[in-house]
Amino acid sequence: MALKQLGEPLYVFGCLAMAAVSVVSSGFVEGRLQEKDPPFVVIDEVAGFLVSMILVPLSLVPLVAACAFFRLFDIVKPPPIKKLEQLCPGGWGITLDDLVAGLYANLALQSILYLVTLCRHS
Repeated sequence: MALKQLGEPLYVFGCLAMAAVSVVSSGFVEGRLQEKDPPFVVIDEVAGFLVSMILVPLSLVPLVAACAFFRLFDIVKPPPIKKLEQLCPGGWGITLDDLVAGLYANLALQSILYLVTLCRHS
């Protein structure tokens, strides 16, 4: 999470770079092994988790909450996550489902942080 120390614009750029590396590398491994979404390939989860932390303060509680939300959405795969995984070929499908799970996690966490802020100012 040292990337967070560089500021949000560079953090978002790092997320995009990680997503690009994930698409290419996971697609390569999947093609080489002829195995759909090999379980030992975890760069897609890293990219998804990084998305869950965009504009989230770097401290223990938000970090743990982002991780919990990301895992929840990655496991449950609410629409359109499951569809993306099935429709998109290779590294795109492997990575996009985790990026959307990260986006859902981020939105859930942002909502909670907003509500906490509202309650503190009431």
